[in-house]
Amino acid sequence: MDEAYNNLAKSIVIEACEDYLNAKRYIYRYNRYALKRKPTKKMEKAILKHQRELEEAVLFLNSDRCILYTGGIDGKTILHHLDERIV
Repeated sequence: MDEAYNNLAKSIVIEACEDYLNAKRYIYRYNRYALKRKPTKKMEKAILKHQRELEEAVLFLNSDRCILYTGGIDGKTILHHLDERIV
């Protein structure tokens, strides 16, 4: 039973990391596009969604819950590694 809880906890953290990476990538692409062209209404709505997802992921990864789920790995360390993957 403990293994099932550990797998669930890992899945939650992985999902937050994927959300963070996807949001960062979208925001980066949006900003590059916006420098050259006017974004559409659909793109403007999407950027707001991705900004919220990014904020939620950062809040979760910096929370005590994340530390609990990862067995003591601090969110700043995770975010640092994720940012290295983006660049």
